Amino acid sequence: MKNIIFLYIAVLIVYLFVLSGCDQIIPPPAKPPSSYIVTAKVEEGIGTIEPDGEMEIESGSYQAFIFQAGMNEAIKEISIDGKPIQGMKHVCYFDFTLNSVNADHIVRAYYRPALITVKHYCGYAGCSTEKTEEFYPNYRIIADTSYETYPGSHQWVPFYEWVVLEGEADIADPKSYDTFIDRICGDTYVAPYYWDGCYTITAACSEGGEIDPSGDICVQPGHDQSFHIQADSGYFIESILTTEGNVENVNGLTEYDYEFNDVNSNKFIFVTFRKTRFTLTYRNTNGQMITQANDFEPDYPISTVDSYSYSNGPTLIFSHWEIRSGKADLESTTSSNTVIHSLEDNTEIYAFYRTY
Repeated sequence: MKNIIFLYIAVLIVYLFVLSGCDQIIPPPAKPPSSYIVTAKVEEGIGTIEPDGEMEIESGSYQAFIFQAGMNEAIKEISIDGKPIQGMKHVCYFDFTLNSVNADHIVRAYYRPALITVKHYCGYAGCSTEKTEEFYPNYRIIADTSYETYPGSHQWVPFYEWVVLEGEADIADPKSYDTFIDRICGDTYVAPYYWDGCYTITAACSEGGEIDPSGDICVQPGHDQSFHIQADSGYFIESILTTEGNVENVNGLTEYDYEFNDVNSNKFIFVTFRKTRFTLTYRNTNGQMITQANDFEPDYPISTVDSYSYSNGPTLIFSHWEIRSGKADLESTTSSNTVIHSLEDNTEIYAFYRTY
């Protein structure tokens, strides 16, 4: 009887073991594939993908693609597994790299007819319109032969050439105001460029001198242009700033020549002048010695006392004006009251006295 009970218990244990699934062998986790399939294809248009078709890519590797719109086309959309790539619509050409490939992918390209936008001026600068439409071969573009710098100025700037601001375009004759575009790639924006055939150098200066020539100077491409800078009497050159930067070693000069060579862009030159300063040492009515710096003006008056005395000392009388540094043109060097007609910067003038 006991054997039957033990047998029954053993069968019951086996039965429960089977029901629990513990008799099943759990397989090890599957290894990831060593490669994946990436498919690249064009869904719309005549543009291309390079490479295209199905390709086997090693797991964790990458694949680069080049998308090229066809003639008179633009990229409409590029998607990876149905998700569009941002920032590449409307262009002619785009490259993209699929990094760390760890699944199968489908790369799709969609192309559409390209759009052409042409800018036109309304007869004067600052006024313009734009027209956008689907491009077609032998697309005609016409610009005004000139425009007025501003209404009523009667200053006309002639047409120079057509420029492509966005996209790509084959313009039959870019120098003609009336011409054709044979083909474009990507949405394209063209505009007329008006130019009088020369670059402009703007020359100006502060008070205290002149630059010659001055104003807006027209310079032919590749030519040189020189400027003569001259400080007025009582002034000197403090700085010269040009498109290329500050000109060195000019501070304190009264004249200078500067030249732009091989001009190929618009430029500027600006000169700053500063009043000449001088140091004057003289005696006041109490006989006290005074030293002061002054901004020079032509015919600048200077004076000192005719004589003075020390306490319990001799009387000293004015002898002459002594120029201790620099150069000055004095009306009289022996008069205590005189004028300075002209001088150089950093000039020191000293009132000299002698014993009476």
